[in-house]
Amino acid sequence: MGAAALTYKAPQLLFLEGNLALKERAEREPKPFDAVCLTFHDLESEDIVLQNIFYLLEDGYNPISVRDICNHYSGLDDLSGEKSFLVTLDDGLKSQKHALTAVSYIERVRGEQVPLLFAVMAFNSVSRDDEIALDSPTYVESGPPSNNSHEYFTKADLLAILGNGQHDLANHTLNHANLPTLTKKNLQGELEITQSRIKQLYLEAERREGPPNVLIYPYGEFNDRVIAEVKRQGFEIAFSTEESSHHTTETRYHLGRTGRT
Repeated sequence: MGAAALTYKAPQLLFLEGNLALKERAEREPKPFDAVCLTFHDLESEDIVLQNIFYLLEDGYNPISVRDICNHYSGLDDLSGEKSFLVTLDDGLKSQKHALTAVSYIERVRGEQVPLLFAVMAFNSVSRDDEIALDSPTYVESGPPSNNSHEYFTKADLLAILGNGQHDLANHTLNHANLPTLTKKNLQGELEITQSRIKQLYLEAERREGPPNVLIYPYGEFNDRVIAEVKRQGFEIAFSTEESSHHTTETRYHLGRTGRT
């Protein structure tokens, strides 16, 4: 009877402890924040990039990197209450060199650095110059469609981009696959192989911090099964094509972006 009495807690105490636990959890959870995430694809010139960035800068927005967003969700930073923007570029197209020229110009005339996030596919961008054996010998690497007329960044191009120290690469899968349609094994391979190759690029570029664990869904397509695999592989955030600039804990694995090309 005496031992049982020692472990007894009054209902009021349990209620107070429960409230404290909820309060601590709420304090740890990242706050909702607003950030405009621009996305570009094929570029004909620097003009559209400059127009959008200058508009945001003049309106009081501050450029952030994808690492700032990762740090927000991990509790190392707080973007809530700020007017921020991120610039992303999908597919690793050679024409996106215009974006590099644009942000170099902005840094020269305004003294502001604008980090870029390039979403690359392993079949075209990472292994064009130096083919790396697939981690899974049974997985088929299909490569670009035969009617694809785009020119992509080469490995040398990406090493030069990383050598700047300011820009980052995101995983855009191996073959620009529609992830919800894949088998479990192929879904795993699309993400793992690409991330492995991106990590190798960072090593070769002597970027000791390594790549951010970030995924950009091809076609913006995802479902619960895809998100579960994304989490299992340790990705910190993922971007969709949903038109939204408001980001919460619930949208961490399908952050919205605003398309511009």
